[in-house]
This record gives sequence, structure tokens and C-alpha cells, in this order.
Amino acid sequence: MPPPPMKLKQSSASASSTNQSLTTTATSAQEARLLVRETLRISATLASFAPSQSQALPLDAQPPKQHLPQLLHHDQDFVGSSFRLICCEEIDGRRWNYVAEPDSSSSSSATTFKKGSFRALSLHSPQPPLDGLMSFVRSYVVPEGFPDSVIPSYVPYMTWRALKHFFGGAMGVFTTQTLLNSVGVSRNTSASGAVAINWILKVKSVVLHTLNRARFGVAVDAFLKTGRVPSLLEGNLKENVFNFPWVKDGPIVLGQRFKDAFQEPSVYLAIEPFFEKEKYVVTYNPSKGKVYALFKDQAKSDDILKAAYHAQVLLHFMQLSYNSQHLYQKDKKDEFLNFEPTAKDLEACIVESCNMVSTSYGIFKSKAKEQGWMMSEAHLNPGRARLIK
Repeated sequence: MPPPPMKLKQSSASASSTNQSLTTTATSAQEARLLVRETLRISATLASFAPSQSQALPLDAQPPKQHLPQLLHHDQDFVGSSFRLICCEEIDGRRWNYVAEPDSSSSSSATTFKKGSFRALSLHSPQPPLDGLMSFVRSYVVPEGFPDSVIPSYVPYMTWRALKHFFGGAMGVFTTQTLLNSVGVSRNTSASGAVAINWILKVKSVVLHTLNRARFGVAVDAFLKTGRVPSLLEGNLKENVFNFPWVKDGPIVLGQRFKDAFQEPSVYLAIEPFFEKEKYVVTYNPSKGKVYALFKDQAKSDDILKAAYHAQVLLHFMQLSYNSQHLYQKDKKDEFLNFEPTAKDLEACIVESCNMVSTSYGIFKSKAKEQGWMMSEAHLNPGRARLIK
């Protein structure tokens, strides 16, 4: 009968295998618990930066270091900083965030920001210069949304129409030049004279019913000073037609970028509550001597018209205020009033303008319609920048 040691060895091997299996099982269970714990920790961390939570809180209540990693990830200098989001801006699908760093050392009760900390951060890669140039040309040459917004016959029609106007204008100039030569005008000066005469005849012989930016300014200015809207003929005669595209904008700019309208974020935060129910914001930039009307992304045609009217009213009140205080000077270079109002004076003028617009805008529209004027945002040619939330 063979001795049983072989069974003992088998039992030892089996016991060792059992112990190994138990040890492996215990190790696997511990690793699983660690993995679950780490997964829960990462999920909790990611949840603290979820967009839904950030959007649910008011802007002032959001901790700066929670929303800035999302907003400022394109600029490594701001990661982990205490910068505050002032507003967002969109132009043709491209977005910018405007931020500034609060000044904790200030003793003022109002929110103040460190000097030089106000800046715009692009959320997109830089646009090639050629694309920017083509976008600018398209905005002035073709309708918005081209080519999807027009029918297939639009391009051939506009091509023939452009040729018609070009050759028709040229024939008019040559005809006038010949007439000037026949009455004794020198050949050297007849060409320039013919061009000027044709321009004047073409402009002054047509009474336009539409309120472009120049005629709109004439109509609103007359309404604010006299309480009446000028007639079609009167408005056309008072319009300055010798303005060229490369000439600087007038004292009112529509739809410009946020950084052009505001020098300091505190100014925007101070006046923004006055326009909470409007689809626009109107302000004055003393460094440029201009009134700016910025549009929100929900702005419709009538909102843009109302913003243009409000900008004219604000300019009117500021001129009256500073004329009475003798604190203005005429800038002979730009031919616009150039003054430096304090934040308190600017706020007072904006409050007055808001009160005036709320009671008079409807009256102005009604009287303009009675005179035969046609108002449309397209004739005002506003910029494409929009404020978004």
C-alpha cells in the first residue's frame, strides 16, 4: 500500500492555492473600492464646473475661480485668477468674453477694478486677414445671409443693373461736358464741372422717403427742438450728401464693439440696469467724443430704431447740460463736441434720456409716418456686434 505523503503535498498545494485565491480576491476588492472612490471624487470635481450650475446662479453670486477656467482657457495668464466676467459679445458667430479684475484694496462701496485689467478674450482662433476683409466687403455689397437669402436670378440682375448705372452715369457726364464746352467753359475744367453738376442734379432732383442715418439725425434733432418732424423735402434738403465711406463716423455710432464704447467696466455696470428691459445699451465715450448704441442679441428692427433715437436724445441732453455749464469745447479737427463728463453727470444724462424716450418715441414714430417717412433698421446700417448672455 503506497504511503500517503502525496496526498499531504496535494493538500498543501491546494491550501496554498486557496490562500492565494483569497489574497487575490481581497486585493481585487480593495482595488475596486479605491477605483469607485476615485471615480466618485472625479465626478464630484467635474460637477462643480458644470455649465448648468454656473448658469443657474446670478453673475454676482458665482465664485470667480469656478467659472473662469471655462471662460479663460484660451489665455493661460488668467487660469486660477480672480477676474470677473463683465459681458459677452458675438460678431458673425465669433465670441469674446470681456473680463476685469476687481480691486480689493479700494474703500469705495461701488465695485471698482484694477487699472489696466479690462480686456477682451477671444473664444476662437484668430481669423485670417483675408476672411475678415471678405466679410467686411460682403456686409456692404450683398444682402445679409447671401447667397442663401436671395433667389438665383439676383446676381445676374444686379450685374446688369450695375452696368446700366455705370454707363448711364458716364453718358450723363459726357453730355453735360459737351454742353459746358458749347457755352464757352474751358475744356480743362469742364470735366470736373460736369461731374459736380450731374451729382447735384441726381441727388437734389429726388426726394427720398427713407430715413437713413443722416436724415434720421435731422428728423430727431428737429423733433427734440421744435416738437415736429420735418417734411420729406425739408429733411432731404438739410441732409449733408457730401459724405464719403472713408470719412469718420458722426457723433453717433450704432452696433459698434463693446471695447470701443466703454473705457472702464464700472461704467457699464453702473448704467446697464437702466436698460434691463431694453434690447440695447446707450452710452457716451469721452475719449472719442461719441455716443454709442450697443445691441443685445435679441434686438429686432424696432429695437434698433429705438436705440438710434435714444442715442440722439442722449447726445441732445449732454449738449444741453454742458452748454449750460460752459464746460465744453469745440474740437475743430473733428467738428464734434468733445467733453469729459463725470460718472455722475453721465448717469444723470442717461436717466433723463430714458425718461424722454419712454414718453416721446411713440409720438416721434407717429409724426414721422404722418410726414411720409419710411423707417427701417437697414437704412441706418448698424454694426453686427451683439451683446449676449
